Amino acid sequence: MPRRVQQKGEFELVNALAAGSSVAEAAERAGVSAKTAYRRLREPEFKAKITVARDALFADAVGKLADAASAAITTLVDLLGSSSPTARLGAARAILEHGPKLRDQVELEEARITALEETHNEK
Repeated sequence: MPRRVQQKGEFELVNALAAGSSVAEAAERAGVSAKTAYRRLREPEFKAKITVARDALFADAVGKLADAASAAITTLVDLLGSSSPTARLGAARAILEHGPKLRDQVELEEARITALEETHNEK
């Protein structure tokens, strides 16, 4: 299948829309008219590109969040050794409160992935 030539401002328009800009704002950033942007939004292939770009933005955000979570956990563990009883108590509470929730989320995700893999393998 031949690849379609990228239209003027397509990259900018896709990324601006994926990031949550209004159609008018995205069109202005891309250097196209709002009418052109609305017309493009009626094209399934174009909408799919926005979905892919949005998925990439979310994946990047999740990666940053996971990195920050690691740093937060290190901070909590460090605070367990603090000379301040208040800091130690706060860290202990946070770990005890959120640890089981995180474990449950990981177990649910593992079960979900296993179920998806089993469904995929059955096909």
